Amino acid sequence: MINIRKSALIVIAIALIILVHKYKLAAVESKLNIAVFNSPRYHFEVVYPFLETFRQLGQSTELYASDYGLRRFDFADMIHNTEVKDIQRINLAEVNLLILISCPEDLEFLGDQIYSYHGTIHCVVHEPYELIKEETNMYSVGLKYMRELFKSEKLTLVVLSPHVAKHMQGQECRQVLLGEHAPQIITYIPVARYGTSDPQRYIVTAGKFEEWRRSYNTLINDFIAIGSNDIQLHLIGSGQLHSEAIQKSADRIGIVAESSFRDYYQHISKALALVPAFASDHYVISKASSSISTAVSVGIPIFVSTEIMEAYTYLNSESVYTHESLREGIEALDEYQRNIEKRQHMVKLRENIVQQNHKLYQHIILAIKRQKPY
Repeated sequence: MINIRKSALIVIAIALIILVHKYKLAAVESKLNIAVFNSPRYHFEVVYPFLETFRQLGQSTELYASDYGLRRFDFADMIHNTEVKDIQRINLAEVNLLILISCPEDLEFLGDQIYSYHGTIHCVVHEPYELIKEETNMYSVGLKYMRELFKSEKLTLVVLSPHVAKHMQGQECRQVLLGEHAPQIITYIPVARYGTSDPQRYIVTAGKFEEWRRSYNTLINDFIAIGSNDIQLHLIGSGQLHSEAIQKSADRIGIVAESSFRDYYQHISKALALVPAFASDHYVISKASSSISTAVSVGIPIFVSTEIMEAYTYLNSESVYTHESLREGIEALDEYQRNIEKRQHMVKLRENIVQQNHKLYQHIILAIKRQKPY
């Protein structure tokens, strides 16, 4: 009788082990419910790479964004295969991984309901130098939520370039922003496969037409000073850009404003190279440039300085032009075959970054399913 009982207990124990194993296996193989959330009208150039990463990983992903944001520059035309939901109707109880593209603005939008959320939050930070301006902080409400969530250890900060991660881990950010409950920081390079084009005879500067972002006047004057050649300068972006120099050199300098997302990327993809023309050191110290990642996404070379190469460490010498002056860079463009080779290297770099992004979130998703740290 005792042996029978022992045998029965052994059978039950084995059955329980099998059930637990099957449960764990099913949990690992199941899909997470992922929400990509973006409340303002900007930062959609970051939304798209995230959506592509999760789509290619086969994850169930929903986008929550405002109608205006989706219509602006026809972004909705880029995401036909994505389920778009009303941003006002998000049910956090159904979400396992919440990607806040414009954090802390998104935290302010969500409000106190974020405190009852039990999933994982990835908070994309674009301007850490603005977050530490205590007295005039435009993000003060969202920052309050961030600091409370730091204590719960369910919020991870996401930055978009290695140099921003380095800045976030510096003493000032750690003391003023992060405090004693310093969260985990991961780097996600917002690069996607936008396709490539054969080069045409122009270089391009891309982004909002704001002098604090790019030194348009300096760039334009330097370009005009080079003298006559068959290469044009195209300034593509949004907003207003007024310059008498542009009007006088309309045959050599063109403005391409308010393009749709598709046209924007297509126009940049046809350029011989992208000229960042940064107006300040923010873009090499504490802020990631979307134009750099855009150039990688469309597979065109970039004119870079030593400072840019040191900041954007994912770039490599084979895919960029490292000449010290605009004149030298433009002269180098006359070597057509060299430009083609650099474009090919940039496409390879793009593929490497896309794969790195896949591996990053594949690891994170698996860790969340297994309820383990990542």
